[in-house]
Amino acid sequence: AGELGNELFVARTAWNAIVDNMAELDFKPTIERACVATEGKTVLAEACIRTVSKAMELAGGGAFFRKSGIERLMRDVRGAQYHPLQAKRQHVFTGRAALGLEPM
Repeated sequence: AGELGNELFVARTAWNAIVDNMAELDFKPTIERACVATEGKTVLAEACIRTVSKAMELAGGGAFFRKSGIERLMRDVRGAQYHPLQAKRQHVFTGRAALGLEPM
């Protein structure tokens, strides 16, 4: 349960960073903001997957039953990794930006 709590903390921290970066939609679009948004999305998606995986592990075999609700969370959270930018493309985008190159 402690590991699940740690992963949930990472997910919440990433979520808060994304929300803070949005500045209540009062900002100019910049490469720096795009980098924070895409890095945050990748970290958040990966942390959510790990969090739900830990929940499945803790719940045991019963987690696979629909009535548990955890199996649906596992299926749904895995969809986040297919939303743009996918992790590998995000790594290229933010890596190029960090090197002062055109991100795309």
